[in-house]
Amino acid sequence: MGDYATTRFSSFSRVFGSHPEPRKPPVSAETAMSNDSDPHLSATDNDTASLRELIQPVLPPLRRYWRLVTLSICAGWGKFILPLAIPAITGAVIDLLLATELPLDQRLDQLGQYALITLAVLLGIGVATYFRSALAQRLTALVQYSLRKRLFRHIQYLSMGFFQRHHAGSLGSRVSSDINHAGVLINKGIIQWAMDAPLFIAIAAYMISIQPTLGAVTAGLCLICGMMMRRLGPPIRVQRRAIQESQSWVTGRAAEIFAGISVIKAFAGEPAARRRFADSSKRVRDLQWDNSHLQGRFQALNHSMVLMIQVVALFLGAWLILNGSGLTAGALVTCLMLINHIKGTVQRLTDSMLQIQDGFAACERISDILRVSPTPADQPGAVAPPLSGSLQFTNVAFGYNDTTVIEDFSFQFEAGKSYALVGASGSGKTTLTQLMLRFYDPRSGSVEVDGHNLRSIRSSHYRGHVAAVLQDPIIFSSTIADNIALADPDAPQAAIETAAR
Repeated sequence: MGDYATTRFSSFSRVFGSHPEPRKPPVSAETAMSNDSDPHLSATDNDTASLRELIQPVLPPLRRYWRLVTLSICAGWGKFILPLAIPAITGAVIDLLLATELPLDQRLDQLGQYALITLAVLLGIGVATYFRSALAQRLTALVQYSLRKRLFRHIQYLSMGFFQRHHAGSLGSRVSSDINHAGVLINKGIIQWAMDAPLFIAIAAYMISIQPTLGAVTAGLCLICGMMMRRLGPPIRVQRRAIQESQSWVTGRAAEIFAGISVIKAFAGEPAARRRFADSSKRVRDLQWDNSHLQGRFQALNHSMVLMIQVVALFLGAWLILNGSGLTAGALVTCLMLINHIKGTVQRLTDSMLQIQDGFAACERISDILRVSPTPADQPGAVAPPLSGSLQFTNVAFGYNDTTVIEDFSFQFEAGKSYALVGASGSGKTTLTQLMLRFYDPRSGSVEVDGHNLRSIRSSHYRGHVAAVLQDPIIFSSTIADNIALADPDAPQAAIETAAR
């Protein structure tokens, strides 16, 4: 927390020293989360989390917008299943051309019918594609909006210790880039997989109905390909999370350097700052290099397996035709075109799998934040009594980690009086102020206002009665009026102008 020049509580004010001591926050449950101060922590994360655990942050908004989810998936089924009619029509047309025993007029009539059916299918594909894209994009935006609000609100109520351990720039990346990555899970993950899984089943069933042996072999090879790709997914996710953690660290480092640029320039510290930033950036580069090997193996396996499936189907189909299995040339072409659809499906799943690993990693980072409980938290049944300003410290002891800053401190701050608190740097002036604002709770003893223990009062109610003037003023990037009315956004214009004067 920044230093205080003056802090006023209702009718009294307290003046503090100009150089309060910097301290480390107390250890709490928050340290269990992945800390941005160590960008390599995530490289050892557990990669066996269930799918439900991975997507936990996006589940509440998905339940809220379940109708839109359903419509998006249905539109996707239309987009990908309707095109299966094209291979069937192609195979039928080829067999029609080879059916020389039929009169020419009859074949021309059937050809015209196939053309009309194809036109209707193409129209249906266009409509389904539009709604698939529009609805999915809208759903993604709604989920990101909901998750961004939830995460921002949660971070706001976390302890001062949390903010002292995490760069502002790093936290900013959590509510921006992490939310964007999490949105990929909606369009490229949940909806995509909900569409492609039924598509694969439909294609396999259709091919088996055309020729059981050819269909069964093709489906089996596709399943083997899918299982092999699935094994590479978790390592990629762990790597992607490590990259995101390191990128957050780089963002925080840059924000810290730019915020203190006047100090850096005053001491000619540009070379040192540049080296520190370069070291952080090097970590990202090294992790990206490691990740490139995993992704390269993933892509090579996928591409090779899909081509192998096509080649096996071609030669197996030719062998079945030559051995009089009843498979026609048109049916073989239909199967090969269906396999091409499988190739497209596998390619989409491969591309989306690489993207959703970023989404999984982002969701894990978001979950880390959401699992941190606000401290000090309001007690159940916290009250909002009228306050006049009498503040009582009774045998208060407090410290950070293993260091004791205040011990057995007792004092009565009476309403209507002014107090000056002076002392050497490190003597506990800022710590006392933070206890007054209940940024921390004392280890022992109590802080009471008008006879009420601060633990029993709603924090928002209590702090609404406190005015703080920082030693280093912070101006938010908004209007002067907005800055003045920060504590009371509904303040009338006249009151804001009076305060300005």
